[in-house]
Amino acid sequence: MNRLAEELNAKLVREAERSGLQVEVRLDGSVAKDTWLKGDADIDIFLRVPISLSRADLETRCLGVARRALEGYPIIERFAEHPYVETFVEKVRVNVVPCYDVPKGQWRSATDRTPFHTEYVISHLDPSQRKEVRLLKAFLK
Repeated sequence: MNRLAEELNAKLVREAERSGLQVEVRLDGSVAKDTWLKGDADIDIFLRVPISLSRADLETRCLGVARRALEGYPIIERFAEHPYVETFVEKVRVNVVPCYDVPKGQWRSATDRTPFHTEYVISHLDPSQRKEVRLLKAFLK
């Protein structure tokens, strides 16, 4: 999972640079938190952009970067509060989600909170607690 996440991250960084989009490409979700379940994992990559980028540009430019970086894979556009893209790479679900790089609590979109959540969980779970999270997730599934 980590190898695949790193490869996808690098592709997104390269494509963002080519397009001139100032962005922090970051791994979030269960892979970043090391709470994913074998055989049931997905990779969530967030494109964190400056708040100076308009909402329309957040959607069009970020999704364009994601589509070009994931060229060759079937892309599905999904929608939460705003669009994001999903595909499968090596049988792993991959979501690429744009969000704003904002100070904590000054959300511009619902996805702006995710990087803060990931950092909080990473800083508060030790390895034994991560195992407990996996056990709970497996039990609930």
